[in-house]
Amino acid sequence: LIDPRSFTAQARWKRAVILVAGAFMNLVFGVIILFILALTIKTGEISSAKLAYVYPQSTFADLIQEGDKIRSVNGHRVFYYSDFSMFLALPESADGVIDLVISRGGEKIRYGDLKLERTYIEELGGEYFGFVFENTEMTFGEKLKYTAYSTYNDVRLIGMSLQMLFTGQASLRDLSGPVGIVEIINEQGQKEHTTASGETYVVPLSVRLYNVFSLAALIAVNLAVMNLLPLPGLDGGRVAGLIITFCVEKIIRRKLNPKYEGYVHAAGLILLLGLMAFVLVSDVLKIVR
Repeated sequence: LIDPRSFTAQARWKRAVILVAGAFMNLVFGVIILFILALTIKTGEISSAKLAYVYPQSTFADLIQEGDKIRSVNGHRVFYYSDFSMFLALPESADGVIDLVISRGGEKIRYGDLKLERTYIEELGGEYFGFVFENTEMTFGEKLKYTAYSTYNDVRLIGMSLQMLFTGQASLRDLSGPVGIVEIINEQGQKEHTTASGETYVVPLSVRLYNVFSLAALIAVNLAVMNLLPLPGLDGGRVAGLIITFCVEKIIRRKLNPKYEGYVHAAGLILLLGLMAFVLVSDVLKIVR
């Protein structure tokens, strides 16, 4: 006899809710961390995507102007300056050629195959792109908005990472498991950091805590998104299985034996455990080296 309180005895929609609940709570936990971090941000610490000033010596002085707002880089939506700098660091921007879309007076202007070039700016005493982004006034409403953006950005980063993995821009060796994550957290929490030139500088405690908790939020959101992927062995795969079996049973007008779905998820779990073992060994080797 089947226990009426067991998971398998519940209606499909109840089972789906139970399966999604874990991922949902991970997402909520990540959002709470990001909101608390947003409350600590002061005006002047975050720059928007709007240009406050363009130096006359800049190579882009004839293309962009004060008040323009950068909307996207290579098709990726830009909300803050941090987005702009992040997308420039991606492999697809390695050659310095990008597709840039700006907003000016309500009109979108696109510059395709734009070559990014740094120019010597006398006032700054070095080579820069030559434009300055406007600081964001961190009101309570803006902090709520920044929390939503940060959550969306973490989800977007996960999607971009998966895309890079499947397109060959990244490999399985670039993945990190529990060991690698602990090592990264340890690095973020270090008081002293050394630059590529060998110079050592002290990182304030507030910055270290912000970095560690930002990473914790990313991990929480990552767990939520990854667990909902429609792959066998994951909760998302179980939900997909519920939907597929429901559709099949409606077509053939009889119930499927649940053992077949169990075989599929068991195979997926074995593959998942194999991947976890590979990542674990890879993390250990990275630390040893």
